[in-house]
Amino acid sequence: MIPAARPRARWARPGAPTVWWPEPHLTLPADLRTGPVTVSYTVPPEPQAEFVAAMRLVGRSRRRTGAMRWGLFRTGERADGYVEVYQVPSWEERLRQHGGRLTGADQGGEERARALTVGEIVVNHLLPADPRD
Repeated sequence: MIPAARPRARWARPGAPTVWWPEPHLTLPADLRTGPVTVSYTVPPEPQAEFVAAMRLVGRSRRRTGAMRWGLFRTGERADGYVEVYQVPSWEERLRQHGGRLTGADQGGEERARALTVGEIVVNHLLPADPRD
């Protein structure tokens, strides 16, 4: 598991490309056929509706910047647990998300959602278990 760094507070114009996500640091070699990315959040009860609304904008951003699928889920074991899951077509596309497809508006939307969370946000880049698959 890779703890997600909190986004830097550097803002760009809403439509201008910006680089503010940290580079992913994997302990395994990246596979060109990437699996999903999961982002785990802890959200106290009061702002949960606001968090879900903010995450709709994050989902729109993920799809605009290359994700084929996106979803936000609740964890059945914890009332305050949420997991964002999205998938991009390749590791190369995932790196492009990190390297300049995001805009200031994307950053603002993600920061609004993250401001409603507590504790560590954990990002996992899932890779195929069997390289033959």
